[in-house]
Amino acid sequence: TVQAEDPAEIITNLMTWERVRHIPVEDQEHRLVGLVTYRALLSLIASGRSIHDTSVSEIMKTNITTISPETPSLEAIQLMRKLRIGCLPVVQDGRLVGIVTEEDFMKIASKLLEAELSR
Repeated sequence: TVQAEDPAEIITNLMTWERVRHIPVEDQEHRLVGLVTYRALLSLIASGRSIHDTSVSEIMKTNITTISPETPSLEAIQLMRKLRIGCLPVVQDGRLVGIVTEEDFMKIASKLLEAELSR
């Protein structure tokens, strides 16, 4: 995770190092306050603005859909498809406890498909 005051450059490094497309933004008390997506970073770069002179707060989304740890997987999938989003932060008591991504569901779908086709 990063904080809103961090330079956007840190996002590019995290996405590269960790091979992720979504970076949660937390405040000092570890509450989720935003999300930076790969698309937001690409838009920043495409606009010609410098990632060195831009803070995370300038590119993060603050109106984020979240789920709780108790949310059924099927409900999470349906929500992601309906909203056309690539991830859902998992929040409990206002604090980020995880993140579910399209990639997570692709792994599950792949295993189910392989099992079905091997019958």
